[in-house]
Order: sequence, then C-alpha cells, then structure tokens
Amino acid sequence: MTDSELVSWGIYGALGVGSAVGFLFYRHLRGEELNLLKTAGLEATATITEIGQESEGEWIATYRFLPKGSATEIQLSDFCGQSSAAPYKVGDKVRIFYDPKSPNVARIA
Repeated sequence: MTDSELVSWGIYGALGVGSAVGFLFYRHLRGEELNLLKTAGLEATATITEIGQESEGEWIATYRFLPKGSATEIQLSDFCGQSSAAPYKVGDKVRIFYDPKSPNVARIA
C-alpha cells in the first residue's frame, strides 16, 4: 500500500467516523505496512537528519539511507512515536525496512 493510499484511507476514516478513529486507522495501516516490509522488504541502516513534533507528544523523524545497489541516498519522514521527549536525536542510526522495488516506501522498525 502506498503512502498516498494510506493517507486517503486515513482521510476517509477521519471524514467518515471522526478524526480520532481515522487517525488510529491510519496508524494501524502503517503498522501493517511495516509488518509486510519486515517480511518481504530489505533492511537498512538510516541516519536521522531531523526530528520534529507533529503535535503534542507525536514525533516525526526525517532520515536518509542508501538502498542496496543504488548510488543515491533517499530521504524520507516517518511517524516515530508518542512521548514527552523526542525518541531520537539528529545523527542517530536507526533500523528501517524498505521495498526494494520502490525504496520510497520505507518504515522505521
């Protein structure tokens, strides 16, 4: 499932049954996508390049990694948790899984 499909389902859920349920449904789909990537994708080490707060306690990490067989790094962002403090800092190394056919589909493990 692509990010745009996930967002569409999240928006649909938000409009159809309320924003809280839509957001939880979106998060559930992202978790399912990570499980699929762990099974069928490739693992890589990424470097956190930016960390920001989406809303109170919800963190977004921007990271970059080099897909296997590529000479070009990819930079992506991902939801990385809910807490009072940032779960990562710039420069941290994190484990990710990505789709080898579409490396722009990746999730922090």
